[in-house]
Amino acid sequence: MPLSAVRTVVRRISRGVLFASLLVAQDAAPQRPVNTFHASDSRLAALVSPEIHADRTVAFRVRAPGAPDVRLSLSGDHAMMKGPDGIWSITLGPFDPEIYFYSFLIGGATVIDSANKLLKTGLFPASLLDVPGNPPRFDQIQNVPHGTFRSVRMRPRRTRSNEACTFISRRSTIVSPPADFPSSI
Repeated sequence: MPLSAVRTVVRRISRGVLFASLLVAQDAAPQRPVNTFHASDSRLAALVSPEIHADRTVAFRVRAPGAPDVRLSLSGDHAMMKGPDGIWSITLGPFDPEIYFYSFLIGGATVIDSANKLLKTGLFPASLLDVPGNPPRFDQIQNVPHGTFRSVRMRPRRTRSNEACTFISRRSTIVSPPADFPSSI
């Protein structure tokens, strides 16, 4: 029997042994335990925190039923009151229109407000409180008059001195002020 035929037989046998061992290993694998976790039917209501009132006072809330002490860290520490449902709350203000950083101290640990989507990330993460102003602050969207921007293609005029030159059209942007913009500044 030639050597190449022997090699082919050995390869086929080793492949068969490999596939058989994989099938046996799958049958011998332990069964996963059945998932016994079931969510309770009584879903917890979503917290609204911070809640900015019309008079610019702000209510802060956090759910921590087993915490011995909860404080709000916002320009100093403020003790919060625990409700019968395990929600700690405090109302502060009125606040000037500004952006503030705050966090909760729950049992001595600094925790951000999980009900607030505005976060400051970095070395010292915090939740953000954005108190709007009337009139709006400089960083808020305002209804102001806008001018127009036009993009035009400029073509140079032919003169006697540049008749042999290649003419390249250039794109330019023209900015016009709003119609009620004062003409003399």
